[in-house]
Amino acid sequence: GGPREFSGQVGWEDWAIHMETGWGGEEVWDVEQSEGGWGGAGNGIWSVKNKLILKKKGRKEMILLPNVQKMEEKEGCFYFSYNGNIVMEESVSTDYYEIAALLKEEIADSTGIQANISRGKAEKGDIVLTWDEKETRKEAYHLSIDADYIVVCAGSREGLLYGVQTLRQIIKQEGAVLPALEIEDYPDLPNRGFMHDVTRSRIPTMEQLKKLVDKCSYYKLNQLQLYIEHTYLFKDFSEMWRDDTPLTSEDILELDAYCKKLNVELVPCIASFGHL
Repeated sequence: GGPREFSGQVGWEDWAIHMETGWGGEEVWDVEQSEGGWGGAGNGIWSVKNKLILKKKGRKEMILLPNVQKMEEKEGCFYFSYNGNIVMEESVSTDYYEIAALLKEEIADSTGIQANISRGKAEKGDIVLTWDEKETRKEAYHLSIDADYIVVCAGSREGLLYGVQTLRQIIKQEGAVLPALEIEDYPDLPNRGFMHDVTRSRIPTMEQLKKLVDKCSYYKLNQLQLYIEHTYLFKDFSEMWRDDTPLTSEDILELDAYCKKLNVELVPCIASFGHL
């Protein structure tokens, strides 16, 4: 909205309270002199002889990768509260709990707020995961943020996941105060992959590979190709891998199961003939 006015002394603790209640912070608001002026009182406290006027600055550009198909920014903001929930509506299967948990983790990491995951009817201040049976595009989603709710809507598990991934990117950049907007998004390409060479240099650990899968899903890549020469434990071919610590069949099965949770297809890329 317009300028905000207040009187009295303003310290850093007061400023933080104003940030939480929607007065904004250093990156969003500016302080201007008005009627009587103001002077510094030391230790980060400003003594206000009359009043200050806080005026909203231009917000820094938000970067979403990949670019969304359509985004419309609106007036207002959504403020995370400590009693807000992530609500999975009855139309959303409980099988998709892991998607809600992914969002919960991001909110905690970026804002310090521990959002509760629940089912049922949403209340003001909640994040809503909901289902649209009319949406037939497999990976499409709709994301809406206004002063009262955040709503992620899709007609597929993949779409719901990608809606949450976009919301995670917004939260990571904006923190606990999100700009009001509408996003409609879907991929241009059905296959979006990354090839990773696990033959040269050190063989990655399972933890490192899972982090790579997390990153692929975060940026909506749906294929991960592992390029392998001598770094897989081929049965009866120990001369190929005996000087290394190769990936085993169990490793691949574990990684494949992890990939499926995040809509990433694990694609083997095995060099043969002259390489073997």
